Amino acid sequence: MKLLFKIALLNLWRRRSRSMLVVLMIGMSVTGLLLVQGIYAGMLNGIMDNALRTDTGHISIYHSAYRKSKLLEDHISDVPKLRAYLATLPEVVSTVARVRHDGIVATAKKSQGALIIGTNLEEEQRHSRLQKFVVSGEYTFGAHHRGALIGAELAENLKVRVGQKIIITVQDMHKEINALNLKVEGIVRTNDVRIDKAGVFLSAQKLHTLCGLPAHTATQISVMVSTRDKQEPLVTAIQAHLDDQNLTAYHWTTILAMFKEFEMIEGVFFGFSFFIVFVVATLGVFGVILVSVLERVREFGIMLAIGCSFARVRNQIIIESMLLGLIGLVLGLSIGGWLLWHFSTVGIDFSAYADALQQFGMDPVSKAYFKAQYFASAATGVIAATFFAALWPIRVLKKLNPIQAVNS
Repeated sequence: MKLLFKIALLNLWRRRSRSMLVVLMIGMSVTGLLLVQGIYAGMLNGIMDNALRTDTGHISIYHSAYRKSKLLEDHISDVPKLRAYLATLPEVVSTVARVRHDGIVATAKKSQGALIIGTNLEEEQRHSRLQKFVVSGEYTFGAHHRGALIGAELAENLKVRVGQKIIITVQDMHKEINALNLKVEGIVRTNDVRIDKAGVFLSAQKLHTLCGLPAHTATQISVMVSTRDKQEPLVTAIQAHLDDQNLTAYHWTTILAMFKEFEMIEGVFFGFSFFIVFVVATLGVFGVILVSVLERVREFGIMLAIGCSFARVRNQIIIESMLLGLIGLVLGLSIGGWLLWHFSTVGIDFSAYADALQQFGMDPVSKAYFKAQYFASAATGVIAATFFAALWPIRVLKKLNPIQAVNS
């Protein structure tokens, strides 16, 4: 076997220009595959993470009637008790209780519909990292909680700046219309379209008072979970705990079905990328090995005529094919892996296209996703491709007549 490897290397070196071209082709294909998969997954994960943290979380708990009624009376009544239970679950990373209610936000000259969110900023920071989205002003509700954070597009539409006043108007639990005067303390751009266009964050205590809600209540408890594989089993476990409390736990795929479709599209996209690399590697190695076999008909014929077994010749061709693929694979994994690691730590700056990307909920700087599965799938594709690429040349060689080959 050692001799076969040596002969294979010498044969590839003898046609080094052709071999180098195939190695580069495979290497660049593998590099492209890693980058395309990692960057696409990073963009998609960024969009989903922003939306999940500021909206549903991995798991959302509501009163069983709330998602249909949207009525404040359908609220979670004993939030501290429920959150104490969630804190005992090792899979739970963070929770936040929110009061979400539709209302109207207005200035002296303009008004529009708004999503009013009552929350605690310290808890919100741990859960949704909301502070990093502040583009103007400060991350605070101000003295006596008389301030608010509002979405960037909402601020632009109302032509309001930090320090100016807005008026929040809502219908409370008793069907009365109440209003509250607030100072804009900060402007946020979360890349969650609904919040950026219509979101107003204020103190949960203020919104409780404004809406006539009892203390320690919420319309939603959002839960972040440590890993994806633990999310759905945890929904089942939480629901079993909630069955006698008229509350329902939802996995994010139930509420944000669009993102479930995104994941399906991601799978199709990765499969298509894998297929392209497989085809490129197969065709490249096939061409080189086939030409090599046809050029060495006399050489192989002599080997067969003097008693060399066909299995030995076959193994030499397969080794040559595999060496081409492996060298290209190592080159591609090295370059592609380094670039993917770089983009996963530093990120890719798309700030020049920020306005367009924000419409899709993307961050201006997107970090690629570094995953061992990408390397494994690339290696599997190239190894399989180089093996199958050698089968047809071997079939051609098997039909050779040794005597005719020697005399040719």
